[in-house]
Amino acid sequence: MGILGLVAILLPQMLLVLLLGSYFDLLGGWNHTDAAMGALMGLFVAAPVLAAIWLVALAISNWLRRAQSGPRQPLWPAAAVLVQALFIDLVIVSQAHM
Repeated sequence: MGILGLVAILLPQMLLVLLLGSYFDLLGGWNHTDAAMGALMGLFVAAPVLAAIWLVALAISNWLRRAQSGPRQPLWPAAAVLVQALFIDLVIVSQAHM
């Protein structure tokens, strides 16, 4: 899985913790600062982008290993993380008050 997979898995989890922590007011008022908004927007963009990069990297790796008849890794973990990140982003966008 490597470092890319680990970071791609952790980013949506961090986004979810930040979202739930601010919803239940567990962050001690930090969610009302500019730093929290910057962290939220950074994770909002980075989580699905990094999950998509991980999925593409696994697909390319499997394609290269198929040419060499080596063992392949399953794509479903990367696809599941991408769906999770997109779903969390959809929840955030649906809760936005403009």
